[in-house]
Amino acid sequence: MEKAHRLYYESLEIEKRLGNQRHVASILHELGRLAQNQGEAEEARRLYVESLEIESRLGDQRGVASTLHNLAVLAQNQGKMEEARRLYDDSLEINKTLGYQSGVASNLFQLGRLAEDEGDKAEAARLFRESLSILERLRSPDAEIARRSLARVEGRDVVSD
Repeated sequence: MEKAHRLYYESLEIEKRLGNQRHVASILHELGRLAQNQGEAEEARRLYVESLEIESRLGDQRGVASTLHNLAVLAQNQGKMEEARRLYDDSLEINKTLGYQSGVASNLFQLGRLAEDEGDKAEAARLFRESLSILERLRSPDAEIARRSLARVEGRDVVSD
């Protein structure tokens, strides 16, 4: 992790010198994920916000949607459910507009997790089902995770294909 951290920062400095803002935003996003995985929530938030500002300025809507999604996961993990819901919804709308089905499925799945965390199993099931439908259509390996989550909130055993 330490080596990855160092290499990302070296790359970041090079991309800044080159003026490649799209790559700067991408590296900041990845540094945010690294910080989040290491439990450094505030550092992750700072890096995501910096990435989001650049993505917005560049009009990189797919990058914006992805960063909003990661900020939502961060907020949810910190128990900030309303902030998480707002960020997931914003990301979902962008992904729908772009027609990015994998992103839509991911947003719906996370909204399902949020509903489950809040004790609304019916809403969680609806969202997991919608996510699963997209993931199956895309033949994504993540469909199994959605299938298991749906079975869990419905209180039944998982049935695999």
